[in-house]
Amino acid sequence: MATILLPLIVGSMTSAPVWLGLASLAGYYIDQAWLSQDISTNTYGPRAQDVRVSGSSYGNVIPRVWGAYRLPGNIIWADDLKEHQKTTSQTSGSGKSKVTMSYTEYWYTCSFAVAICRGPILAVRKIWADNKLIYHVSPSANDSTILASNELSRQMTSYFGTETQRPNSIIVGREGNSPAYRGVSYIVFQDLNLEKWGNRIPSFNFEVIQKGQDSGAGYTPLPVNVSDIIADLCLDAGYSEEDFDVTDVFGTIGGFCASGNSFMDDISSICRIADISWRQYGRKLVFFPREQKSIIVIPRQDIGAGEGENETVKIITSNKNQLPTVVEVEYFDINKDYLTSLQSATKSSGQDENRLSLQTSIATDANVARTAAYKVLTSMWNEACEYHFKLGPKWLHLVPGDVLNITTLNGDQHIVQIKEMTIGADYSIEVLARTYDSTIFGIEEEGDSGSGDIYDQIDIGGQTIGLLTNLPLLPGVPDEIGFYALANGESNAWRFAVLYESTNGGESYSMVGKISARGVGSALNTIGYGPSQIWDMDNHIDVYIKGVELWSADESDVLWGANAVVVGNEIIQFCNAELIAQDTYRLTKLLRGRRGTEWAIKKHQANEKVGVLMAGRLIFITGDIYGINKQNYYKFVANDMNQEFIDPVAFAYNGETKRPFSPVHCIHHGNRKYTWTRRSRVGLELTSNAPDIPLGEAYERYNIKLYLGDELIKQYTTTTPEITVDEGINMNQIKICQLSDAVGEGHPLVVNIDTNNGGVLSEEFDI
Repeated sequence: MATILLPLIVGSMTSAPVWLGLASLAGYYIDQAWLSQDISTNTYGPRAQDVRVSGSSYGNVIPRVWGAYRLPGNIIWADDLKEHQKTTSQTSGSGKSKVTMSYTEYWYTCSFAVAICRGPILAVRKIWADNKLIYHVSPSANDSTILASNELSRQMTSYFGTETQRPNSIIVGREGNSPAYRGVSYIVFQDLNLEKWGNRIPSFNFEVIQKGQDSGAGYTPLPVNVSDIIADLCLDAGYSEEDFDVTDVFGTIGGFCASGNSFMDDISSICRIADISWRQYGRKLVFFPREQKSIIVIPRQDIGAGEGENETVKIITSNKNQLPTVVEVEYFDINKDYLTSLQSATKSSGQDENRLSLQTSIATDANVARTAAYKVLTSMWNEACEYHFKLGPKWLHLVPGDVLNITTLNGDQHIVQIKEMTIGADYSIEVLARTYDSTIFGIEEEGDSGSGDIYDQIDIGGQTIGLLTNLPLLPGVPDEIGFYALANGESNAWRFAVLYESTNGGESYSMVGKISARGVGSALNTIGYGPSQIWDMDNHIDVYIKGVELWSADESDVLWGANAVVVGNEIIQFCNAELIAQDTYRLTKLLRGRRGTEWAIKKHQANEKVGVLMAGRLIFITGDIYGINKQNYYKFVANDMNQEFIDPVAFAYNGETKRPFSPVHCIHHGNRKYTWTRRSRVGLELTSNAPDIPLGEAYERYNIKLYLGDELIKQYTTTTPEITVDEGINMNQIKICQLSDAVGEGHPLVVNIDTNNGGVLSEEFDI
């Protein structure tokens, strides 16, 4: 008897293999052979006791599809199994010793119907049975696939869910009566051989084409308008055409499936991917793109609705610890036969992991899914500030979704998007807005489908590694007081960083520069002491630096300024750069203490930052004499970050760009006379006594201090690089500093003196 709307029955039809029966028979023959009589034996293979049906359940909501999509089927009718048998015989021996063995095999066929989705649809392009492709008709199918599909098509009748389709004749013939299932797409299989699926009806999946182009060899899917999907969802939920507006919604998507279980779930799913927002005006739903092309400037005097100058914008910042650090987007990968896949974006924030999982019914590729994850995560962090303010009646034409440029009392400007508006009895407007970040729109991220289900971790390029450093004046930099900034990102998505400065204790920030290239890494070893006047062949630097290629250079190129890095406070040049691991280089054949940084050679520590001193990788920030040694606050804000959520770093510039280099080559000429060689911070690396060496200061002056142990004995000021020490002074050390009108003493040359004869024992550099 036939079964209609079968419940789910899962089972197997396994039995002992054929060779067990044959082995038993052989044993029986051996035991009975001495009887010398004719033996006839029959054995039987496994038989099905009843139909086994999987993939059927009562009360399922019929899904609706747009574009192209893969769906599981639900069995809505199944006939009785038809048993088929085949018997094979084999005779051994002769005469009275003749033995005949026979084996009967059974297989089964069944007719059944499988519902797919709401119609109308254009075609069913692919069919999987137990995840094995058994039907494929499209321009991309090969000849053998098409041949096999044509064979199967003779056993199936497809109904595409039209309102005019008629009942299936096979079902009517078996049941006497049957619904036409109008508006439902389904397939009826007639006498399908179930042998390859263990004599059971397999689990079916179908690729449905709701919108496509007929090539003559099957349909090619076409993208579907997002506005059409939203409109259909609204109509299905009972809204009339006057109750919603999708006029401003643009864009397309590959495929979408609405389960019908929840209108809000389906709307949210499509809007997340398509960057669509919606607001309710009375009974009307208005859908609009999150990206707004125009920005409306609100004059400062209009904020407050005329309630006085003390009225301001109230800014509420969300707790960072409550924001997600990982956003996962679940989707159906069109490049992997619609397997359920994941793309995710991860933010390195230094807080505990907060995971947000977004389940969608979108059929798309890995790039779109990863981009969606990136945008959701980025926007949640960048738009987590809420703004509360009032406007007067002249702004009644504004609507939620409008993007505004507002100015607070302290002059800070904010780009915000209206979230809610409340109109008072006096037509004043209470506005609730959120930070608006336009940088995320138009961004396309590259995903990786991989193999099987995807769980792809990415970092978004949000966290910036910044380096603020007091370095001497570098070539090409104006001779002014200031400091340098470099940056890098922790992920591949990092593109640039904007540097903000606060000179009022962090109350407000202003932009002071933009760093457009990666230039910061970290030293993996602590650098030992080395010479400053010759090549250091003993020490090396292992540098981890993401996204920067370091190259070897000839000695001549290095002497002319190539391959310079700052490690801690020491500027070092290198000849050899060897890639020893991913993003990791070993730098050897070093020139130490460059640009007057000999004083830093002995002061290295573990885990120092490394900055690449190449054009385009660092910027110079101009200061003034009044800001020297004053602590300010700075924020490195990457391309996808909101300044509000960046932790500030404290830094004070010290006038290093104006500080003279230490002199060199102190010589004792006898009679207590000493001379030295001046260097120039605006000239060559090491100078001679040539008269064309630039002075770099307003006047040539030196401060000389004489020491005996730790006790200062005598102090001199000279205008020439020489001094004659007074008779009777006992000393063992001289410190010589060139003077700057801007910052005072430069770096000292420390000269160790022989107390017996006044000769120079050694030279060293000190801070």
